[in-house]
Amino acid sequence: MTTPPTSPRESLAHTLEVFAYQPDSAMAVVATRNIPTRGAVTGLTWGDLRALAVNPPQVWLLMQGEDHEGGDVLGVFVTRDVARGEFIAAARRLHFEIDGAEEREDGSLHLHACCDWLSLTPHAVATTEAIEAGESR
Repeated sequence: MTTPPTSPRESLAHTLEVFAYQPDSAMAVVATRNIPTRGAVTGLTWGDLRALAVNPPQVWLLMQGEDHEGGDVLGVFVTRDVARGEFIAAARRLHFEIDGAEEREDGSLHLHACCDWLSLTPHAVATTEAIEAGESR
């Protein structure tokens, strides 16, 4: 007899192991059927669940500061898209004209205006399992 999973991550890993034969495109969890468009199905595919199992949860930090002076966290967001409005508003509040803008490979955004900077960057959230395994950083 096997030991039952002790966390949601263990449950997900066990479920993915049992259903390893399922293609990424197949629906694993159906949330709605025929809503809002007749025939539409929404939910999570096996590919979605596999991606969640591989990638640690993350948040997006919106930060602002001055060169060589550090900075402050303006907000913590679940996704980059959720942070978009706050990022734009913070950029409009910068005291100087923007003289540098960059979007990096990880999706992070960086603005520079004279000696001020603004950034929106992804950060992994440390899970209990990762901390207990010594992987908190």
